[in-house]
Amino acid sequence: MSDKIRVVLIDDHAVFLEGLTALLNTTGDIHVVGTAENRTGLFALLQTQHVDVIVLDLIMPDPGLSILDEIRRRGIKVRTLILSGCEELHEIRAAIQRGAEGYVFKSQSFRQISESIRQVSQGHLIYPQSAQSLLQAPAKKDELSQREMEVLVCIASGLTNTEISEQLAISRNTVGFHVKSIFAKLNVNNRTEATIWYFKHRSSFD
Repeated sequence: MSDKIRVVLIDDHAVFLEGLTALLNTTGDIHVVGTAENRTGLFALLQTQHVDVIVLDLIMPDPGLSILDEIRRRGIKVRTLILSGCEELHEIRAAIQRGAEGYVFKSQSFRQISESIRQVSQGHLIYPQSAQSLLQAPAKKDELSQREMEVLVCIASGLTNTEISEQLAISRNTVGFHVKSIFAKLNVNNRTEATIWYFKHRSSFD
């Protein structure tokens, strides 16, 4: 069991949760450790289970974007994949800005959904083709917060998260939040790519 991808599903439709859980548990490499219909159920699960990927619906009575924000505020180290029936670009952009690692549509095949979970668990960003322009467009100065800009400069200077924490007098969890958000906004996968991006575009930050 330890080598399987441990997943929690969040959706307000119980039948959908039951069906997707049953399908994912047949894959051999993905195990659904729990399901929830709201944030209360989710955070209760996260207190008792080790979770690699949260698969989260956006359009619920308890809004998915708000849950994403709370995950970040609490400093929970988990990857998130949005699985939603909403295909609007503004919702996808909002998920990107909140640091979700992926976004897939409920209209996609089970094979595509399960593969997206695998990719997200490995640290890849997975977004639909319709949103590639959001990922490829260079970030502008006003799309990074002041603190994110400070963290980006530290990354480009070769500092570790611990060193950034000490230099900016913020917690390591907070540094991790900002690094994750920066990677999503710049469409990069690691610190090296973020550093290359910074030196390529830093003139726009002057």
